[in-house]
Amino acid sequence: MKRSLHEQEPITNSDGHHIVELIGLASTNTSRYSVAHITAPAGTHGQPRTNRFDELLIVKAGRGVIEMAFNQYDIAPDDVVLIPAGTRYAIHAAPESDLVVWAVCIPAYRPEWSQVGEAKMNWRDYQVPRGVNRLRPSDEE
Repeated sequence: MKRSLHEQEPITNSDGHHIVELIGLASTNTSRYSVAHITAPAGTHGQPRTNRFDELLIVKAGRGVIEMAFNQYDIAPDDVVLIPAGTRYAIHAAPESDLVVWAVCIPAYRPEWSQVGEAKMNWRDYQVPRGVNRLRPSDEE
């Protein structure tokens, strides 16, 4: 399968960021991962969000800042940022140029798995690696 960025129509989210999903549930009915191209216009400030999936951001052009729960990263072309599931974050584009990133979500992006705003999700909503279930409280007592 081949998909071209310029053959797809972007959507604009409430942050003003333009998103084109090339592979994923909405575009190709792929549930294991999704790939999207995101353009944050110069000077835009993204709303905080928390996802139920891991997200890799690969910066293609521009500069900006990613604010996470306990970290803040300046980002520039060729930077890669991992945002683990359950991490609250926001993306802000620098005022001088658009910020362009590729986003890879594992599993695929689903709107119901991305909560925008300040509210926190329950930590039990996130899938944990095999073998770690021993850390969760047991219902058998």
